[in-house]
Order: sequence, then structure tokens, then C-alpha cells
Amino acid sequence: GLGNGLFNVGGECSMTVWAMAQRIAQCCCETLGYTPEIIRSVPEPNEKTVALQYDINKLKHTGFFIDGNVDAEIMQTLKMCAAVQQGHKT
Repeated sequence: GLGNGLFNVGGECSMTVWAMAQRIAQCCCETLGYTPEIIRSVPEPNEKTVALQYDINKLKHTGFFIDGNVDAEIMQTLKMCAAVQQGHKT
């Protein structure tokens, strides 16, 4: 079974939220033709960032596999969101 039906989604590569936001913005530029503004507070001089830690073992046990192309997955997600926003099915 699927247990409680909740799954962590992500991949096997961990990065900071800031790094992921920048990556998504770059993919948006390449895919949709514009770069969204990313707004964040300025880190304190001694502030450390912590990488997100994903555990997708439960998802992988369903037969899901990762092809290793994070940017391609981001771009597909952006295309789907754009199509939904325009009222089209993907």
C-alpha cells in the first residue's frame, strides 16, 4: 500500500532554498521567456545556510525513479503550470 498517501517530493540532490529559487528563475527564463523576481531578506553577516535534506525512499518504493535532470523537470512543471493558467490541458 501507499501508507498514509503522503510523499516527500524532490530528488537526491540537496540545495538551499535560495539556490533552488535561482534555478527555477533561470528555467523560467529559458522556458517561458521571463525571469521572475526573487525577494528575500538579506542574510546576516555570520548567518549560515543549511541545505534541504530530502528523503524520497517511500516514493522510490512505488517504482518511481529519478532521471537526474532537475532542470528538465522544473521546465516541465513550469510548462504545465502555464498551460493550466491559460485554461489548457497538458
